[in-house]
Amino acid sequence: MLFAGNELKPQEKKTAGKAPVLFTSSGRELRFDNTPSGVAIRTVGPFNQTGNDDGVRDEWSGAIVTRDYLALGFDSTALALRKLSRATGSGLGFSSRPLPEKKAAANRTLLETAGIGLEDERAFVGGTMAMADFFRIAAQTPGIRDVLRQMLDISWKDVLKGPQIGINIQAEVEDFSPEFWGLAPGEVCRTFCFRIDLNGVPRLMCRVAATKPMRPLQTVAGVVGIAVSRVDGGGPHVMVRVLSARLPERVLEK
Repeated sequence: MLFAGNELKPQEKKTAGKAPVLFTSSGRELRFDNTPSGVAIRTVGPFNQTGNDDGVRDEWSGAIVTRDYLALGFDSTALALRKLSRATGSGLGFSSRPLPEKKAAANRTLLETAGIGLEDERAFVGGTMAMADFFRIAAQTPGIRDVLRQMLDISWKDVLKGPQIGINIQAEVEDFSPEFWGLAPGEVCRTFCFRIDLNGVPRLMCRVAATKPMRPLQTVAGVVGIAVSRVDGGGPHVMVRVLSARLPERVLEK
């Protein structure tokens, strides 16, 4: 699979909706840029160990994502999760409406005592939104989307109807060897898990390995590896890892 930044067509640039305004459980107001960005996707395969290339396909597709969410990535989300795991008496959530000030102020005091500030909250919320964009890319990737549809046991027609998607992030965060993922020694690599619920029903468990979402890895929100399975552990599994990443020559020349 090849993922590459792609210039949007004029009509595609108009797809951006109103920039979201969200309120955290501490009462903070968060705004995100909603500028759309294009990702071109090429999938070649499937291959097997026999060397027989019969049935190998070469397909192009694409996805429209939000640049700001991918730039936030999952690395800073993992740091925020680590702090949250140490907080007692309060969790962190967000919605389109603010909490009553008295309740929000009490939550803010507990969170700030645990060292959780504005940037941590932005990373937590932004990371959740980056996940939605990451899976939007997966849903447009031939091969991967077919397996995900089997795992979800739902047709893409049903997905397009807009089911309620819930993301339950687990607090446990682990540092991981950057060399294992092909990163340079000393680079940051963290892993954490989250669960995807569909219409209130737990469906998928995911484990992500992520580094800082710097270019060229910004296209995939800094994700260098991901494993996905059903909550019950049965059925097919998806495991993906980044093999290489590079900037285009025109960027390198600058």
